[in-house]
Amino acid sequence: MTDRGTLWERISSSALTLEAIKSLHVPSQRFRISPARYPAGASFSGESRAGRVYVLAGSCRYAFGVTEFELVVGAFADVPEGGYQFQTVGSHEVEIVRVFELPREFWSNEPA
Repeated sequence: MTDRGTLWERISSSALTLEAIKSLHVPSQRFRISPARYPAGASFSGESRAGRVYVLAGSCRYAFGVTEFELVVGAFADVPEGGYQFQTVGSHEVEIVRVFELPREFWSNEPA
């Protein structure tokens, strides 16, 4: 199954930027927000927490077992926890922002 995610323009009239993403995930101490860039042709595997991936430039593919996400610039998707395979799609660099909620014990200035 391939999921194409959701287009940013469906939830916001503002441009998709790191600052716009940060403004959605508050309070900020509860979230890890990690921007990254990968060159055309990049491919790797990894492990991840459940979270959201935003694509600011280029296109990419995430495969989590039988679930695959093919995301283009301006799209985002909620991805599951677990092992994944990542690959850039096309001949351009990809710029993404990964967001996930931190475990409660890492939240600062919050009552337990």
